[in-house]
Amino acid sequence: MMEGSNHEEMKKFLEVLGLREEPLGMYYTNQEPEEGFYPKPRKLPTAEEEKEGKIDWGSVFEKFSCVIGIIWFFL
Repeated sequence: MMEGSNHEEMKKFLEVLGLREEPLGMYYTNQEPEEGFYPKPRKLPTAEEEKEGKIDWGSVFEKFSCVIGIIWFFL
């Protein structure tokens, strides 16, 4: 939770919004970070492969990686 002189104001603001914790923000960029973590790169299925029934969805979701899940894992 936010610390400092604005702590109580933020707490009241979140209560008004009905939130139990601070929202999470992120942004996208084409520049790879020097530090940090992100999902492992892998080949994604294409629309053409899906139309042709060539996708093993079990395998796709078995290796699925969600950036929000990674963030929550490290908190």
